[in-house]
Amino acid sequence: MGGSAVSLAGGLASGVTAVDVGSILREGSAVGTTAAHLIGIKAAGKGFKKSETITRWVDAMLKAKVAKIGVRGVGLAGAAIPIPAVGLATNIATTVAKLGIKVTLSKLVARTAMEVHWRAYQETVIAGAFGATGGPVGPASAMFHEIFTKRSFTRIFGKHDTAALIKEPAGWMALNDKLMLM
Repeated sequence: MGGSAVSLAGGLASGVTAVDVGSILREGSAVGTTAAHLIGIKAAGKGFKKSETITRWVDAMLKAKVAKIGVRGVGLAGAAIPIPAVGLATNIATTVAKLGIKVTLSKLVARTAMEVHWRAYQETVIAGAFGATGGPVGPASAMFHEIFTKRSFTRIFGKHDTAALIKEPAGWMALNDKLMLM
């Protein structure tokens, strides 16, 4: 809802500013937070380079996040260039790209989300048996927590209850949706 409000305000202001300020803010924020997620995901898998499974998870998540940066970067360029035809062309290009990404990456990301969720659950159960409470306790739970970390203005709405998502049997669906959000 916040993104829609910013887009509406930016669209109305674009008659005065010649660029879509709201979309520039929204797309710029998405590019920045996604870049931060890339760094966090790499860090979560850094100590486990010999694990084929964790390397595969990191690679799949990076593919999804790099695709998002590409889509949002094109949207940012379209919003920042004060030529209406360019904005229209970039909107069409991002729509086509989003469809292509969903077709090509959806199964990979869904499988990865299921595996990461299951492992994150196992990590928290095992760590809980030894007295650990909350927070990332292994590579999968670290990745899960990273994906659900809020970094932009949405932080004012509070944190995600990542521990509850990990305990939720269908928590993988939330992870999948978050990774596929373009």
